[in-house]
Amino acid sequence: MVRAGQMRPKLTGITDPGHNRRPDVAATRCAVIGCAHQMIIREKEPANLEMPFGELDGFITPNERFYIRSHFPVPEVDLATWRVKVEGAVEHSREWSIDELRALPTKTVPATLECAGNGRVFLVPKVKGAQWELGAIGNAEWTGISLGDLLQKSGVKSNAVDVVLEGADSGPIAEPPKPAGKIHFARSVPLSKALDDVLLAFAMNGEALTPEHGAPLRLVMPAKYGYKSSKLITRLTFVDQGGMGLVADGWPYYSASGDILPGVDHPFEFPDEVRKIKGGEIVEY
Repeated sequence: MVRAGQMRPKLTGITDPGHNRRPDVAATRCAVIGCAHQMIIREKEPANLEMPFGELDGFITPNERFYIRSHFPVPEVDLATWRVKVEGAVEHSREWSIDELRALPTKTVPATLECAGNGRVFLVPKVKGAQWELGAIGNAEWTGISLGDLLQKSGVKSNAVDVVLEGADSGPIAEPPKPAGKIHFARSVPLSKALDDVLLAFAMNGEALTPEHGAPLRLVMPAKYGYKSSKLITRLTFVDQGGMGLVADGWPYYSASGDILPGVDHPFEFPDEVRKIKGGEIVEY
């Protein structure tokens, strides 16, 4: 098990320049079991790794096989000093350590995460972005605390409508809309949804999260595309207006709700039309 603050698994690639459709293959070193696991590299930095879909053989995706989607480079995290701040339109602003969060009532839920760009390589016409085939998806048992429970302890004010979750990861945005300088990945969740079945997770499949999967704290929103489940969370800010996320809510090619709809393709690159799923793609969750 690789805990936040420890050295992350090393990634090495094997390039196959003669095949445009064949990506590099990464051997990710698993410190727990001491063996190499093959993942498909879609991007090296920031790391975007895909599970070889043909090797899926169970309901739960092993942690070392779970796809990795990164918008910015993954920062190092020191658990001894890490805190998540709760602020904004609340009665009780405070900071929480990971040990304080773990002391709250916890629950474990199975949930599927899927990148909204999963299957992008098959789109016609071709579009920009990581050229995922079918492996940017995984199912895990997530352990953490209810976001709603934390909100109640914070005393959310009546004028609050959204909570903005900000991650420790940051970087510049190359595509429009293009803010100046570096920004932190952040997105907002409507308060009504935050009080529902949303989890603040610190473990997956019985092991502490690794930095690549969002350690020490990440959001898990069942039945939503993965970009809705912010990682590396360091700040929760309650606001009196919606759509305040700095990245995921500002990029126009994301759907407004992030809902996964069985039987149809997501509106990720084609916001004005819904496309039927082609044969071979997962249609039930």
